[in-house]
Amino acid sequence: SMRLDSCVAFPRQMTLGALSENNDSLIYQMGLEVAEQCKAVGINLNFAPCIDINNNSRNPVINSRSFGEDRDRVCRKATLYMHGMQNGGIVTSLKHFPGHGNTDTDSHTGFPVIDSSYEELKACELIPFKAAIDAGADMVMTAHIQYPRIETETYTSVSTGEQGFLPATMSRRILTDILRGDMGFQGVIVSEI
Repeated sequence: SMRLDSCVAFPRQMTLGALSENNDSLIYQMGLEVAEQCKAVGINLNFAPCIDINNNSRNPVINSRSFGEDRDRVCRKATLYMHGMQNGGIVTSLKHFPGHGNTDTDSHTGFPVIDSSYEELKACELIPFKAAIDAGADMVMTAHIQYPRIETETYTSVSTGEQGFLPATMSRRILTDILRGDMGFQGVIVSEI
């Protein structure tokens, strides 16, 4: 219901994140129903779940798209939702690797920078990605976000002349060394639109 009208309006992931563990089976069931709704209109791939941890209260774009600020809760609920869609016959895509929750800029309209080290990401943002990858993730969507403490290669904008760091979507260090090498993901990688 984020992109289509005249269909079932499912709750946002933040609402699902607020469910007690006793009701987590509802998240799996919702994944199955989302799959049915997708198939009914000829869709076989859903760019979901969003498994970003909502760890920046000033984030203008992730907020209610996240299962919450607790990494373990995000792991559990995102994996249930992913499995529901997969078992319903839909290909899923985890997003936004390596994490979009700790930004204060919408990457659809700006170029966020996250000043976290790889060790900091491993302790927080990468945990849900690793859990979902280990649970059989089909695809991973990258984020148009700069991580200057991880990717140090720079570029110069042809339109403004400004210099910046390669975003995750173009970073061999992030996509090949970390996602494929360290995390073992061998599926399809797509870039954020």
